[in-house]
Amino acid sequence: GPAGHGARLQAGMAIAVEPMVCAGDWRVKVLKDGWTTVTVDGSLAAHYENTILITGEGPRLPPSPRMGPMIDCTGRIVRASAGRDKGGLLCVVGVDREGRLLLADGKRRKCARPKAKKTGHVDMLADGFSHPAIQKLKQGEALSDRELRRALAAFRDQLEV
Repeated sequence: GPAGHGARLQAGMAIAVEPMVCAGDWRVKVLKDGWTTVTVDGSLAAHYENTILITGEGPRLPPSPRMGPMIDCTGRIVRASAGRDKGGLLCVVGVDREGRLLLADGKRRKCARPKAKKTGHVDMLADGFSHPAIQKLKQGEALSDRELRRALAAFRDQLEV
């Protein structure tokens, strides 16, 4: 409909965009069953759906079905199970548009330039680790590399106990 009319998009909503790609004319008609849509000229057409999640940070595409449900794991501590970081502790500082985790350790992987990794390439460690830096991150505040290094050191110490 016209811009500015209708429901206002808010965080927590999901919308479906359902384009129809037509090999011929773009005009379509709905058949008597009230559901089936075909091109007026009878050319081939394909229909698919894209879901867009409306978040507090703006619109996001959900992760692929292989990844599982989209959950907010910002602040979670993970252990890399693949790549150059294998075995290293990292903190989830966000999720990119493809559903990959954005990871930092405050040393090699800086907060300002986190490493994107697929969820299958990390092991999620215990949820519920409490540290002032992690709380700051979960509240959407900027985190320094030094603060992150201290939080990861505290988590490492907790693992050794």
